[in-house]
Amino acid sequence: MGCKQRGIRTLVCVAAIVAASAAWAQTVNDFPKREDPLSVRADLFDKLVRGNHWNEGVILPMVIFPPAGNTLPTVGRHENAALHTGLYLAALSLQYAVTKSPEIRVLADQVMDGILKLETVTGQEGCVARSFYKADGVKWHEQAFFLPSAWHDSSSMEGYRWLGMLGADQFTTLVAGVGTYFELCADDVHRKTAAAFVDRAMGRCVEDNMCIAETNGKTSLYGSFCPDLPHEPLKSLLLLSNLKTALKLTGKVAYQAACTRLIVHYHYDDEAILARDSAAKDTSGDLPAALALQTLMRNEDNPILLQKDRESLNRYWCAWKQGGDPLFAMAYQALSGEKVIDDAAINAIKALWGGDRQHGSWNTSSPDGPKTTEADYDDSPVRFLYTYWLGRQTGVIAAEW
Repeated sequence: MGCKQRGIRTLVCVAAIVAASAAWAQTVNDFPKREDPLSVRADLFDKLVRGNHWNEGVILPMVIFPPAGNTLPTVGRHENAALHTGLYLAALSLQYAVTKSPEIRVLADQVMDGILKLETVTGQEGCVARSFYKADGVKWHEQAFFLPSAWHDSSSMEGYRWLGMLGADQFTTLVAGVGTYFELCADDVHRKTAAAFVDRAMGRCVEDNMCIAETNGKTSLYGSFCPDLPHEPLKSLLLLSNLKTALKLTGKVAYQAACTRLIVHYHYDDEAILARDSAAKDTSGDLPAALALQTLMRNEDNPILLQKDRESLNRYWCAWKQGGDPLFAMAYQALSGEKVIDDAAINAIKALWGGDRQHGSWNTSSPDGPKTTEADYDDSPVRFLYTYWLGRQTGVIAAEW
């Protein structure tokens, strides 16, 4: 599916991002103890995110330490950076809603700047990268993870490499994070910035027949919401949520018209009910689905559509309650009004953990043959932070826990 070549507008405050990345080098080694109060764990895990995973406002999901990595967090797994960045922005926005801390708002603004840079680095308006890094050449991690062919030299930011093939789950989490920021944290100026970003990204998607298009105009391997192509019911749920966010942030009737067309002619509302097979063991889509259902159910004023959203939520809950993840229990309770946070759930919440430093090995090729690289690495504790601040904002987690 073709898309127009679009010139990119410069939207990020580079000086602020450079200052932020310089302030947070990859040097944080202070992990909490499991017996620490949740608030202490949250504070220390947040410092680990900012110290070890912060790449110019974008959050690296897994970062590899020197000597295999760099002193700045640029070497590691990049494919889910957009997802982690959107989730971290949502977590900061929830934290701001609870604390009203000016420092947290500034931090959230800097993450929003990083999200804008995910767009700027591609060189096309509305085209969003999975991740990027400033490079003096191709680094070994591009071979070790995801699709090496999805990496590109930036035509708009000299000296940067960026990762394409943005998927529906990363896109949805990013849009949901920006929507949460708009609602709970951003000031008037940054609200306009957030709305404009979502408008460009979703406007491009709608223009390309509900597909996430690469810079060459082709649909991303994992980015089709298209009604004219076979797709999973989950994609219907995610797309309706993204359109609802775009409508809320921009007020543009084009997004309502797109929703109406997808519902009336393609029955996306009915497909969304079936987004979760309660017997399926694959849970990879559960987090973006939870974010999508929160968007839909909190902003839907049509009782028939709201009932269908609730039916979708009920199917998810059939699977979620078996897994015992506190995040999903809190999301379900907030959306359904049913009290499901029992003693077992509270114990699981009090045992929440963000991760430990680990040691790993990765295989790459070299002119001399296969090569194995070993190093210490950290996984991002962003999911812990989102769960904690969701619990605080919804009143499930007490400040003293």
